[in-house]
Amino acid sequence: MKNFTLALMTFAALASLLACSGSHNNPDPPPPRAITYTDPAPGSGFRFVKNAALSTSTHLVLDLVASEATLSNGLAFDVSLVNASGLVEWAKVATSDATYVRNGAVFEVGGTPAGIAAKVSQVQLKAVVGQKGVGSPKNLNTGVLASVALDTASGSSTGSASFSVGKFQIIPNSRTITTVPNSAVSFGTVTVATS
Repeated sequence: MKNFTLALMTFAALASLLACSGSHNNPDPPPPRAITYTDPAPGSGFRFVKNAALSTSTHLVLDLVASEATLSNGLAFDVSLVNASGLVEWAKVATSDATYVRNGAVFEVGGTPAGIAAKVSQVQLKAVVGQKGVGSPKNLNTGVLASVALDTASGSSTGSASFSVGKFQIIPNSRTITTVPNSAVSFGTVTVATS
């Protein structure tokens, strides 16, 4: 009887230990989150608008479009995320892309090495897209100029983030670099919420 009681007490202690350890090793996963984006209001200048066909609930693709018929051989921009920590981070449009910016339908960037490049440093994205060689300048309001993307960051934070333009430049027909006023470059608001 003594051995049976000892075995029962040992079993109870082991069961209690396993129950306690299980509760510490299996925390509830954070609830799924989704990105939403409100396009900037239509107007003049340059706008980053959502590409609905390439975006998902956790991957937002933004297309850069122009409203004015300006001839250009290329463009460059420097954009930072504001209040985005734990919400979103820069991503490639497709994971197989070579860089953090994708050429649109306007510029002929050529083959390797192509006239396209981008660099991400924490919240900042710097990108350039342009004609390779001495091709004819292109009308900027004839299609998507370039695309960039954001993914939800790891974690469980929710809230809204915005964008800050450091510099936006174009190379017009004269081939002289022209800085576009920040007020002429529009982003919408990106929000991350539980889905």
